[in-house]
Amino acid sequence: MSPVTKTYSGRFALFFWLSFALVLLLNLLVWLYLNQVEQKFKEQLQDRLRDANQLLGRLMLEYNEDVNIHLLVPGDNGTLEYLFYKQIFEEIRNRGTLQTIILISPQGEILVSVPPILSEQTILSFTGSPNFIQALKGEAVVSDIEEYGGERFITGYMPITDLDGYLLAILIVEAKAKYFNVLGTLKNNILIFSLLNFILISLIAFMLFRMVRRTIRYEREIRDQQHLVQLGTMAASVAHELRNPLNIIEATNDTIRKKYEQNNDEIFEYIPQEVIRLNALIDDFLRFAGTPQLYVEEIILQRLFDRVLMGFEEADMDRIKVRLEKSTIQLTTDGNILQQIITNIITNSLQASDKSQPVLISVSAKQRNKIQIIIEDKGTGIPKDKLDKIFEPFYTTKERGTGLGLAISQRLIQYLQGTIKVESVPNAGTTVTLELPNLKQ
Repeated sequence: MSPVTKTYSGRFALFFWLSFALVLLLNLLVWLYLNQVEQKFKEQLQDRLRDANQLLGRLMLEYNEDVNIHLLVPGDNGTLEYLFYKQIFEEIRNRGTLQTIILISPQGEILVSVPPILSEQTILSFTGSPNFIQALKGEAVVSDIEEYGGERFITGYMPITDLDGYLLAILIVEAKAKYFNVLGTLKNNILIFSLLNFILISLIAFMLFRMVRRTIRYEREIRDQQHLVQLGTMAASVAHELRNPLNIIEATNDTIRKKYEQNNDEIFEYIPQEVIRLNALIDDFLRFAGTPQLYVEEIILQRLFDRVLMGFEEADMDRIKVRLEKSTIQLTTDGNILQQIITNIITNSLQASDKSQPVLISVSAKQRNKIQIIIEDKGTGIPKDKLDKIFEPFYTTKERGTGLGLAISQRLIQYLQGTIKVESVPNAGTTVTLELPNLKQ
């Protein structure tokens, strides 16, 4: 990776984490601020309800001198005392923001309720509260924010006593905490907004990450292409310089062989073989370093494999078993390049297998515009730790191998816009899968 790419990647990572931290910090600060506002509202509402409850309690004490609370009978809604206190409660309720005003006897029986409470469960929610128990002990109490049926309420409990301190009743005042509903909605909206922010940042980060990866890949491809151009120029020059002495060596060998033809020395056979091997190595090097010119045409794969088999010795031809899904399978591609790829792979399979073992080839139409070629052998296989290196140039496990066969095949198949995949199990064999699309002519 170049310094420019490293800098770009570092800036991207820094931008992502700073953005993530900033959004997290802002949401945390807003959340803390809302909690403080909620606490302030709660304290103010409790103070206001406590004041209202105490004021109402003092009024009840004054009214008790004229209309005695002792005369209220639970369940009797027709008495003068009941109607008197009911009217007062209704006026106070209508003027303020109170939801419910209830006067309950120390025994937990409702004396007056505005509005009327019919549910026994609702009555128990008041009389069964710890706050009600505290009020029975003579202490004025205001509850925390409580939620019923999706609404939030705050309730005050005020003991009503006579001048002698005797407990007459418990005054319960309930008010809606509307502001807390707004705060709750705001909190939910902030939570949703935060999640959307995180999702948006993640999407942006994902897109930027893909852009960085694509940039790195393009940079590497451009760099490799530049190296290959330089390598190709150098290879052509080196090949020319090597072929000349090789031709001289071969010609000299022929001259010496004719001069001493009565001596049937094996060295006269060895030298031409080595010259042929070195020329093949030069050809491989030139093919790897060069950029092929594509000649795209429609080819019949059956005929292509017939030409491939003709390039092998008869003993090897008998070992190669080709099975086509249909004899008429066609592919629009460069036939010469595809033939070279298949020949390289079959050669490797033959060399890796025992001479009694076949090399199996199957050809099928994988998709509408794509064919699949599978070349399978039962040879020695490739160890797992070496499988990732087989496409590296000049990497070989053979004593006399060049290490360019598979590297060339991979480069050529990329020119054909195809893919090559190798699967291998040591001592069980290797399977090479080629997938090739139809190219535009």
